[in-house]
Amino acid sequence: MNASIVYQILKLFHIYGFITAIGITIANLIAYRQFWRHYAVDRAQAIITFQVIQKLQIAGMVGMITVLLAGFGMLAIHGAFTSLLWFQIKLGLIVLIFVNGFTLGRTSAVGLKTILEQKPIPNEKEFTMAIQRRMQRFIVIQLMIFSTIVLLSVFRFNRNTTTSSENNMKNNKEVIDQVEVMHGYATINGIRYHYAEAGTGPLVVMIHGFPELWYSWRHQLAALAKAGYHAVAPDLRGFGESEVTTPVRDYSILQHARDVKALIDYLGAKTATVVGHDWGANIMWIMPMLYPETVTAAVSLSIPFYPEPRDPSKFKSFGSGKFNQFREPGVTEAEFNEDPARFFKLFFYGLSGDAPSGTIDTLFMSKFPENAKLLDGFPEPPTLPAWLSQEDLDYYVAAYRKTGITGALGFYRNMENDYPSLVDLYKKGIHQPVLFIGGGEEPAVKYGKLDLMKEALPNFRTSIVLAGCGHWLQQERSEAVNAAIIDFLDHEVDKLK
Repeated sequence: MNASIVYQILKLFHIYGFITAIGITIANLIAYRQFWRHYAVDRAQAIITFQVIQKLQIAGMVGMITVLLAGFGMLAIHGAFTSLLWFQIKLGLIVLIFVNGFTLGRTSAVGLKTILEQKPIPNEKEFTMAIQRRMQRFIVIQLMIFSTIVLLSVFRFNRNTTTSSENNMKNNKEVIDQVEVMHGYATINGIRYHYAEAGTGPLVVMIHGFPELWYSWRHQLAALAKAGYHAVAPDLRGFGESEVTTPVRDYSILQHARDVKALIDYLGAKTATVVGHDWGANIMWIMPMLYPETVTAAVSLSIPFYPEPRDPSKFKSFGSGKFNQFREPGVTEAEFNEDPARFFKLFFYGLSGDAPSGTIDTLFMSKFPENAKLLDGFPEPPTLPAWLSQEDLDYYVAAYRKTGITGALGFYRNMENDYPSLVDLYKKGIHQPVLFIGGGEEPAVKYGKLDLMKEALPNFRTSIVLAGCGHWLQQERSEAVNAAIIDFLDHEVDKLK
């Protein structure tokens, strides 16, 4: 059975158990009141009511156990929600329900049993009143906790929906390069996750990098759809229309990979080809190792594969060292917030093949003063390059004004945390067919050891280097990139049919 279907079934059990537990608590409140009415006039009827209360407590416990088991099952299928504050609060509240049940609830039940045994009780009146107070506190606390969980769930629901349509529903479409592109939203690992899709056929998931969005794949979505593929490009968590969360650890490369895998499951696909650019390529490289049964082929743009993960300590001393600013909280944010439009204009132009010859080398390899800003050394474009229209630029600026840039910088700020896990993961190797496409002006291509890929990847197909192209190759040279990817897919996917 598809994992997404199992997840929805578990979710139903989770909700069912929760509703059952609330209903039982309310029924307990009514039964307790009836008990005290009968206790004053009819002990036999009070005993019957007490037996009902005992059965209700068992039913309530079954409901809460269902909530927990279904919740753990949901976690096992779609990754860890536990890094999210709202889920931590929910877990804490569920624990409080059990604690309240085993303390006040249990002692109240023992007290009721004691007074029904008709044995002499010192200060019976005070003892009985104490039990009544304890029972009241037990019920009130349970109802307060349940109410808090309900309010928290409503809050989460409102955050995960838009005013135009319900969560998990495709709610928008546009036409790009004469192809209809649909926009959808899914709850992925506890967050709202946006994706664009076009076409039908074998699934191809394209993962963007920094500072990009699904939009950087706009031309590939259309081309792949025309070629007979189901092309999907998500906004990664923290980007675009996907949810922004606070903890830095939410943006680890492993968490991003789990999100993409969960999206593949959500779409109902058993297998997919994964394409990645920039940091999206880093995510792409680990997916065949994490999910070898799901990822059938891989395409990397800009970032070559190395037999071992990159050591974060070496990144600090790489080239100009300027890009270490991404890792310092608040530094890049401050420069970005000064003028987001200028940030994107300089960043896109400066790392493209349209910038003056040698610009990218200077930005990556030259030494800058310690107090230099990130954009120092980036040339001002005389005009926007042909591949980046004003409309394109405005789209990026508007999206990042809405979310801020902090979530997008999570890639860089998790490098030390990711490294130990990646060292072990890389020992598995990649055995799927692989295509690499790079820009001829990129340092990773000019100075990287592309031959290492041939040695490290047993099913490496070929490297395609686009002369004169910079870092943003799927936008700069969309037609050449489209042709290379489609040719690769036509050969590799056909072999799997």
